[in-house]
Amino acid sequence: MQISKVRTIGEIYGLFLEKDSNHNGRLEQGEISVAEIRSSDGNADGSLSAWEVMTAVNKINQKQIFTADKIEETKKNEKSGSLPVLTLEAETVIGGVTLPAGTKVSFEEFGGYAAAITSDTTIKGVKYQAGTRLEIYANGSVRCGTLAENTLIKLAGNTFVRGVRYKARTVIEYYPNGKVKKGKLSGESAVDGLRFTGNEEIGSGLISFYEDGRVERGYLARDTKLGGITFGRNTLIEFYPDGKVHIGRLRKSANIQGKQYQAGEFRYRPNLFGLNYEMEFVGGEIEISEQGEVKPYKTLEGTMFFAR
Repeated sequence: MQISKVRTIGEIYGLFLEKDSNHNGRLEQGEISVAEIRSSDGNADGSLSAWEVMTAVNKINQKQIFTADKIEETKKNEKSGSLPVLTLEAETVIGGVTLPAGTKVSFEEFGGYAAAITSDTTIKGVKYQAGTRLEIYANGSVRCGTLAENTLIKLAGNTFVRGVRYKARTVIEYYPNGKVKKGKLSGESAVDGLRFTGNEEIGSGLISFYEDGRVERGYLARDTKLGGITFGRNTLIEFYPDGKVHIGRLRKSANIQGKQYQAGEFRYRPNLFGLNYEMEFVGGEIEISEQGEVKPYKTLEGTMFFAR
């Protein structure tokens, strides 16, 4: 987008998302031309901030597109090193995303922006919950948000599985390419030939992925045999990027590489109020190196909570 094409406050944000490569809330030499800076650099700092871009738009088009009051308000609210927090007066498109009126928008250090949405908002077929915070990359893809409903999202690179269904009113995270990074399953799900649990009481039903769509970590829904080793249901398993097991919990004792490893076990104990049980998976944890060497592994992530 060029400064001359800007017509709305949303397009101001879009311009900065596109041009402001170091995310400092200023358009500088190398991001726009020296001539554009010199023509509207009101405070002579060698760059253009949002209010100076508004002034430039009016000057280029030789008419008032942004009022003097709006320019002054933007200048007053602008914090050093960032765009001012903006409350949208009407439905507005920013960086290709349509946001509802009343949404508060702020420019963020990760190079995109955050939006406190006032009503359920659908982006690329996914509905996000009103009253929550969305983070959006500069390319218009969602970085993270709270799902308004159980949502089926297709797996990266997988043409045979419909997708994974994520739980309503939970936060989902994405990579810049739009593929899911982390989310909470709404129920038991099949991914890469394995079954993962969506039980809220088993690791909160969390599952995470590498950028190519392979599972990084999740909680097994069933006892699962991989590479001749049986890993336990309801336990955390982690994988290397190539899909090989990195860390897992043994359901059955096994002789591995000439050494005997004991299976883990669940132990229950009531909490202080006797209302819930604390369930710990004790022992049976192994780590497998990328070269295939197995050794015992200890982690605090074996502790899980179950309702009575």
